[in-house]
Amino acid sequence: MKFCDKCHSTYPTEFAVCPKDKSKLRVVSELQRGMELRGKYRIEEKIGEGGMATVYRAAHLHFKEDLAIKVVSSALTANQDFLNRFKREAVITRKLRHPNAVRLDDFDFTEDGRPFIAMEYVRGKSLRQVLQENGSLPVARAFSIARQVALALGAAHDLGIVHRDIKPDNIVLVPQADGSEVVKVLDFGIAKVADENLDGATGYKPTSTGMVLGTPHYLSPEQAKGKKSSMIDGRADLYALGVMLYEMLTGELPFKSDTAIEMLLHHIQSAPVPMHLLKPELNIPETASQLVMKALEKDPGRRFQTGAQMAAALAEPANLPPASEQSMAGTKTGSKIAAFSTSALAAAAGAGPANTAPTSAVAAETRVLGSQAMTVQSTTPAAVDAAIARVAGAIAPKRKR
Repeated sequence: MKFCDKCHSTYPTEFAVCPKDKSKLRVVSELQRGMELRGKYRIEEKIGEGGMATVYRAAHLHFKEDLAIKVVSSALTANQDFLNRFKREAVITRKLRHPNAVRLDDFDFTEDGRPFIAMEYVRGKSLRQVLQENGSLPVARAFSIARQVALALGAAHDLGIVHRDIKPDNIVLVPQADGSEVVKVLDFGIAKVADENLDGATGYKPTSTGMVLGTPHYLSPEQAKGKKSSMIDGRADLYALGVMLYEMLTGELPFKSDTAIEMLLHHIQSAPVPMHLLKPELNIPETASQLVMKALEKDPGRRFQTGAQMAAALAEPANLPPASEQSMAGTKTGSKIAAFSTSALAAAAGAGPANTAPTSAVAAETRVLGSQAMTVQSTTPAAVDAAIARVAGAIAPKRKR
């Protein structure tokens, strides 16, 4: 891409001088503050970056409002099929008009051919930040957050959109004047494109059976097994929401691991400790604990079947503690879930610690979509099953109740 320092316009790479003021253009590899896209968006700052895209805060030059601009990585633009799918997904996501889902406003291309989407810019803290500051959240607040997420997911699922990367980083809490908070779910649609089989793009690895794309800590068992995209539905998102609820209420994830492959194995076969038993000092109602355990069922058929169904359960007064015990203030927690022998698991699975060379059964871990997400690829589905079988005997004896 070429950039004019005088008028801040951007141009295709083949341009040498600015058509507007005849200034010499310079080559830039990424968007910079002050750049203008398509004559209507001015880049203000970079606010996020991952393996698939970079997100910027931008000002709309005509409407005088801030937006979030998500620009796809140049590594994904060599395949026209991907561009078509990305545009189609943007069109579908545009139809998702829900108060708890970030609004998508525009789809376009940068001057050097990279597709981007313009979205509602949300001012608030991510759930990840809130958990880092508070440790755990009171049941009433956690259920309120999860209920709003479930409603947004339900609306998306009704349109055939499966998020596939629900995690605290993609949930933003927007404070309201009355002291309440509105939840916004980010990144609808993009994750579904990432799971589709796209051939030929330089630097882009298509996903198929045996490959897992997403954040291991929140992946559903069916995603962890590397099932095809067509076999993953909205119930995978509801499982991830269950993991997030567990983390909100206890300050910890349901499973501990040192490697991504071990985390995937836990999702596939390990049962989490019920929250009211793990943290009795937090006075989590057993009914609330049972609700989360239902969301964490290995079999999708035994989970909540729709976002609306889960949202209704989260709003049920019987699942909340008495009003006298409810508080909107988070509490720090230092308790830890019983540890598992990560070295035994890794050895049984035929995989070493992170950053070691791949074995014949399980390939090395590769980070994607930012610091929290990873790709774990096995050579075949049978290799995944074999690793699980070898590890089955290693987990149970190491587990502490």
